Amino acid sequence: MDNARKGVELDLGAEASTDTWDAHWRRIGAWSIGLAAARGLTLQMADDPLLAVLDAPKCGEFLQDLGVLSIPVEPANSNREREIFELARALEHHFAFEPFRNSGDESDPFAQAALQSLQCATRAELDRAIASLPVFPAAGQRALQLLISENWSIPDLEFIAASDPVLASDLIRVCNSCLFCRREPVTTLGHAIAYLGSERASAVLIAASVKRLFTTPQLREIWNHSIEASEIARNLAAISGRANAEEAFLGGLVHDIGRLATALLPAKYQSTSARLLREGCELSLVERALCGSTHAELGATALQRWNFPRNLIEAVRFHHRPEACESSLAAVLYLTERCTNPAEDIPSAARSKAAIERLGFDRTITLEIKSEAGILDSLRL
Repeated sequence: MDNARKGVELDLGAEASTDTWDAHWRRIGAWSIGLAAARGLTLQMADDPLLAVLDAPKCGEFLQDLGVLSIPVEPANSNREREIFELARALEHHFAFEPFRNSGDESDPFAQAALQSLQCATRAELDRAIASLPVFPAAGQRALQLLISENWSIPDLEFIAASDPVLASDLIRVCNSCLFCRREPVTTLGHAIAYLGSERASAVLIAASVKRLFTTPQLREIWNHSIEASEIARNLAAISGRANAEEAFLGGLVHDIGRLATALLPAKYQSTSARLLREGCELSLVERALCGSTHAELGATALQRWNFPRNLIEAVRFHHRPEACESSLAAVLYLTERCTNPAEDIPSAARSKAAIERLGFDRTITLEIKSEAGILDSLRL
């Protein structure tokens, strides 16, 4: 993100119309193909489940978009194809109406059957992925504990930074970045902490610690997104006045930490999820269908292992389902995702409404992202 002011607008009316019929049918097509593959069926031109349900004028267009075939053929009507389609449609309905479902409501048996067919990562594999995550750097852990405590001093923070040369270097580099436009470069930790301020310096140390976990090429884009999210989350919290801005900043940094765990799942999960994403399904839906958990839930588990604050763990756990908790911080992170990475989940007017009302915003809000939001730009990968 550059240093200029940027306007970010959220309009609930637009949210309701964003999920077009094309997106709806694309997901059903993707689920159908996934379900057929899970049952060991090879889709042929005349054997595709979509052919049994799409009208002729739309058939060729939809299937060509999905890459299933190039010309329409006569639809087949076997019970097997009908069953696959019904399962796909039930799964789509299950996800679309999730914001309105109470915890005690019975699940649609067709949707549950679809989920059972698609699941390709077990609970044991999820647990192993969490257990295989790197240990959170000790200096970052101490900076976190310092930040959430009420009795600490600048020398305490300087001692923590000095214990890890890489973090110390990152802290000084941030202070000397073009954002601050200093005439003379900062060369000592004490000077850097004094210039940035203790809370901001703590946040930079934690960010530099988290950055170490995203060093592989496939994870760098997620880290750069997290930097942008942290900046917007802090501004959202500050504007609303109903969430702590520094906690929101930290929440933005770690809200996608669970994707470190999904990157460690077996090859079958990786190939199946990549195919479903290509065919039009959103990331959070794919995760729930294939492993029964999302990166939000896995991230909350990881943060719990690393002794992060409880309110931050809850916010990360529900940052795709803000209506399921009372956390204002979860609402901040949900709206942050709608601003920075809306393709990660299907748009939901109900969820946006819940988040906006919890933060005291109007139905349509325009947010001005301040120039100070570029503080971590020098930590991008």
